[in-house]
Order: sequence, then structure tokens, then C-alpha cells
Amino acid sequence: MKIAVVRITRRSPHSPFSSIILDMYTTPNTLSAEGQEAAARLCEQVSSPPERSVSPFGAEFRRIPNALAGKVAEDVFHIASSIGFYMPDLSLLDSERRRYGQKRSAAVA
Repeated sequence: MKIAVVRITRRSPHSPFSSIILDMYTTPNTLSAEGQEAAARLCEQVSSPPERSVSPFGAEFRRIPNALAGKVAEDVFHIASSIGFYMPDLSLLDSERRRYGQKRSAAVA
């Protein structure tokens, strides 16, 4: 897979809160410093006090009200997939460019 995964989990069956988990391990990208800050700001806007853990490889937001969980998960996915908020794996991009360039030049010859 090459997309980030965002999961919503209920804290308990009767809890008014959910947790939202962003997993970047399914993509070759990582969150940039700007992406981490944007995710932290988002958590601060919807949760009081904010309970979060954010790293380049994912994030977890706790105590998100259930009524807002779907919208927050959508916003988290948008952050994780927006240019500027993630850093692509440059070694993977270079290998793809070399592979594509070799195939293209072989077809031309």
C-alpha cells in the first residue's frame, strides 16, 4: 500500500470519546515537521486537554469526542497525504526514476 491508514477506535462501548490513530508505516513517506505541527494543532482544537503522541511515522490522538471523530480522521488523512506535510522517501524515488529511465531508454534503442 502507498497510502496512510487512519483508524478510529472507541475507548469503550459506552465512552463519549474515541482515539484516532494515523499509521504511516503503510507508505514510504513520513510526516514532516510541518505535518507533525499541523496534526498537533488539530488535536488541540478538538480535545481539551489535548492528549496526543506525534512522530514522523504516525500519530495517536486520544479523548476525541465521538461526534467529531469522523471529521478529525478525515482531516488527519488530509494532513498525512498533502504535499508539504509529508516527506517522500527519496531513495525510493531515485530507484524508481532509474528503473523507469532504464526501461524507457531500452525501448527507444
